[in-house]
Amino acid sequence: MITTSLLGSGKYVLVHHAQSGEYAVIGGSAFRMHKDIVEALGVPVEVLGGGWAQIDDVAHIIELSGESQKYGPVRDLAQAVALLSSAYPDYRVRGE
Repeated sequence: MITTSLLGSGKYVLVHHAQSGEYAVIGGSAFRMHKDIVEALGVPVEVLGGGWAQIDDVAHIIELSGESQKYGPVRDLAQAVALLSSAYPDYRVRGE
């Protein structure tokens, strides 16, 4: 099982775990490279792109932008926004 989570501002990836059918947005400040996020999952996933997540805990905003050099831009930004909106209902999530 994979769960949508951002541990601080930083790089993120949108992934699909074929075995469970789950999609998730995962990332945070602990990851130097997008591939580090994927390796930390420890399960085979399809990476559907990546970018940068900026979290403003005061204004309760999560802003998604940019793209991964390794995986390219997120293929479905609306899906990434929806997953984060569900996981963080007190935050307004936006994507560029």
